[in-house]
Amino acid sequence: MADRNLLAIRDLIEAVEKDRQSLASIYDGRLAIEMVAAAFESQRLGALVSLPLANRQNPLTMLAK
Repeated sequence: MADRNLLAIRDLIEAVEKDRQSLASIYDGRLAIEMVAAAFESQRLGALVSLPLANRQNPLTMLAK
């Protein structure tokens, strides 16, 4: 695990030094979170959903209890 952290840190430093996005950029993270949210939104609606999601609220907070 320590090596994985070291690789991420090295990539981040290199990205800053070379003025580029890191290999796992914030934009990649945003897309990953939206895809997970889409799975819950699809479950909530009982239908397929398109990306980007029209509903910008957290679908987990909207599921029936």
